Amino acid sequence: MTLAVLMVQGGVQDLLSGNKSPTNIVLTITGGGLLAACVAIIMNRIK
Repeated sequence: MTLAVLMVQGGVQDLLSGNKSPTNIVLTITGGGLLAACVAIIMNRIK
């Protein structure tokens, strides 16, 4: 989960600073997917 948060934060920061390389966009999307998966697993365990 920590890795996913760091990937999203770094990717968004790079995109806002103007560094729009395809690698950063892919890493941001991947980090967002990992973060969503972690949240879904946590919510499923809470139920």
